[in-house]
Amino acid sequence: MKIAYTLWTWLMDEYNEWKPPSSNPKGDFEKSLREVTDLGYPVFENFNLLAQIYEDSPEEFDALVKKYGIEFACLYHYFTDNYENDVQMGEKCCQFLVKHNARHMNIQAPWAPKTGTTQKELDEMVDKLTRMGELCKKYEVILCLHPHYGSTVYTESEIDYVLDRVPQELVSLCLDTAHTQLAGMDPVKAYTKYIKRLRYVHLKDVDPNYSPEEPMKGFRALGEGTINFLGVVNALKKGGYDGYLTVECDYQRVCNYATAMVSRDYLHRVLGF
Repeated sequence: MKIAYTLWTWLMDEYNEWKPPSSNPKGDFEKSLREVTDLGYPVFENFNLLAQIYEDSPEEFDALVKKYGIEFACLYHYFTDNYENDVQMGEKCCQFLVKHNARHMNIQAPWAPKTGTTQKELDEMVDKLTRMGELCKKYEVILCLHPHYGSTVYTESEIDYVLDRVPQELVSLCLDTAHTQLAGMDPVKAYTKYIKRLRYVHLKDVDPNYSPEEPMKGFRALGEGTINFLGVVNALKKGGYDGYLTVECDYQRVCNYATAMVSRDYLHRVLGF
């Protein structure tokens, strides 16, 4: 298994309505590479916006990746209420991934209405995922559904419904430890259950005292919450998973570097990576 870190948090200010932290996204991206490589992370993931930032200057992206000696693994994409735009962005992501020797794309379902996900929305998601999977297959990109808090595919029953209906050869799964726990699942049991569909993994912790109104603000660096990461890693090893373990934290208690450092210490000290 390879350890990675998600870098989108350097490009979006979670405490300022997710706006860019500066007017220099390329500078912010280089800062993220400099900081995570200083901590020893060998691989990175980022949001789909990276394909836009470097759309007209792919050589700059390659030069930075080479400069910091880090591997690019994945882009994170998401569905909105405009499916045609989603497909266009998905194709742009696939082209960017292939151009830069990466092969994974995570995909998040659209936000669910406050009344909850309907049968119609789940069926629409099956169709949209299948079509996006066909697009990714054309580029030899592995599409991984990422169940996410507040989206139309989040709970265990919603995950099961969709995975049972989308072709396995087109759509794989990315499970996130924190979102899995928020959805009421035991992460160890969930990773064991879905091991044959898993092609990507997100790791982050959850403060047990998180606010029910804003649960994602309770996401923490590894070891600062209650998730049994040893159990998760053992389940992955037992199931033969040999992909990426990508550390992520949406909300920083101090700053991105400090969060990544806490998680890196936990990976070394407790998990043996």
